[in-house]
Amino acid sequence: MLVADTNLVISRVSPDALTGPARVAAQRDSAWHMPRIWATEFAHRITKGVRKGDISHDHAWRAWQTAQDLRITQHDGIDEREVLDLALRFGIGAYDAHFVWLSRALKQRLVTADGPLCARCPGLTLPLVDFAIDGKVPAIRL
Repeated sequence: MLVADTNLVISRVSPDALTGPARVAAQRDSAWHMPRIWATEFAHRITKGVRKGDISHDHAWRAWQTAQDLRITQHDGIDEREVLDLALRFGIGAYDAHFVWLSRALKQRLVTADGPLCARCPGLTLPLVDFAIDGKVPAIRL
């Protein structure tokens, strides 16, 4: 089981600098767990990419369809008050706090390509590149 963030999905379905590590992560552990909000964040990010001219509308649509076909276990029942508390405690965004909350609830580190998130939540996160290199996920530290 791997708690993954939206960056991993984006890199896995839309070529970028982290596509290789994201695909290695999927080979190491294909059972990705994410809060249901991941799809909203994904849509937000690819829409933003189209508006900025970084990707085409067609590319965004194909990425969306590919992402929907991934083996992702989506979690409901997120405690929104705890999410808000985590966001304020760690100085992170609300999207990120949903993923951190899930990692705590599942007692699994969040594998992420988000360097600032790793810096703010080191005992709860694991950099994607580290996971891709050795495939080990250290125990969560609360």
